[in-house]
Parts: sequence; structure tokens; C-alpha cells
Amino acid sequence: MKVAILGAGPAGLYLAYLLKRRRPETQVRLVEQNRADSTFGFGVVFSDRALEFLKDDDAGTYDAIAPHLEVWRDIAIVHRGERIAIDGVGFAAVGRLQLLAVLQQRARSVGVEPEYARRIERIEELVGADLIVGADGANSLVRQSLAPELGAVMLTVGAIVSFATVTVTDDEIVVLPAASRPIAVTLWLPSDAVAVFHAAEYGAAVSSAPRLVPSIW
Repeated sequence: MKVAILGAGPAGLYLAYLLKRRRPETQVRLVEQNRADSTFGFGVVFSDRALEFLKDDDAGTYDAIAPHLEVWRDIAIVHRGERIAIDGVGFAAVGRLQLLAVLQQRARSVGVEPEYARRIERIEELVGADLIVGADGANSLVRQSLAPELGAVMLTVGAIVSFATVTVTDDEIVVLPAASRPIAVTLWLPSDAVAVFHAAEYGAAVSSAPRLVPSIW
């Protein structure tokens, strides 16, 4: 069986690894348009339960990721200026670049060598594959090419990242440089907002949060 995976982010890399681990005879081609050390995401958050599933099913990958995890035991909810901490809720996160490095190594350990800086312009370039997997992100060539069949609608949203914590007003949430680090996953409920916003830290230098701008909403 020949499988072509478009996109070598966490999903594409881990799928390639799992396929090749479970069925070594499968020919897996993994194609990524960016460099191996490029990323446009912040990080990945795991619940304690998700990590238990990973450890039970794939202890090797769990052991490779575990040393790089930031761990929280609290969730903080901020509503109308009041901060409420909820303990006993386990989460962990890893920076996306670090996770990619781990998963690249895992893919190579089973014989999958990702093709980086290789841009696929048309689905037809993957001719010969028995299965094509679209793991190519928000601007997915696979989803765009098959939008009529899939009923897909493409939307664009914005987010910001910085090296710090978060400043919040009723109108806007902005990540700004600061000396302190967040100690919990934090949810904000701005007055009259139409959504809940969160901030999470993925390592010693990176945290993330979306930005709420009144004109957009």
C-alpha cells in the first residue's frame, strides 16, 4: 500500500510513524512545503488522560516527549476582574518546534524520511498513492482541491504570540512582554464577549493568546 501524507506537522508526522510502525510494508511518503525547523503554531496541550493513552499505546513516544512538557495543575477563570483557581485539573504542554523535533526523530526511527521544502501545487502530483492524507494545515491544498465534495468552508482567524503573559481589558486581550510566567491555563470572559479566550505557556519563553478586537466582533 502506498500512502502520501501532505503536511509534516504533528499530525502528519505522527500518522506516518504509526502507519509504518504498525505496517512496515507500507510505503509512506511525507511531504512538507516548509523547512524542518519552521512552524506557524505555538504548541500542543495534553490532558493527563491523553498522556495516559499515549503512554499505554506508545511508551517510546511518550518517553521522548515527557522531558519537554510544561505541567499545570490549575485552571484559572477570570470573569469581571475576579480570578478563580480550579485545582486538580492536570494539563501539560510542549512547544511546537520541540514536538516537531521529537516526532521527526520518531518518524525516521521507522524508516520515514520527510521531504522538506517540497511544495505540492496540485493533488495530481501525488498520483500513484492508494491513500492521500491532508495534514497540511489551515490553507490545505487537499481541502481546497476537494472543497465541493467535502462541503468545506475556509475561514481565516488571527492570533498573536509573545514572550510573556497577558494584559486584559473588556475590549481587548493582548500578549505583552513581562518578567513573570503564567502558572495556570487561564480563561478570560470579557464583558459582553461572544467567545471565551485562553492563554497557555508552552515553554520558558513562549506563551499564546488570541486577540479580541471590537471591530471584528
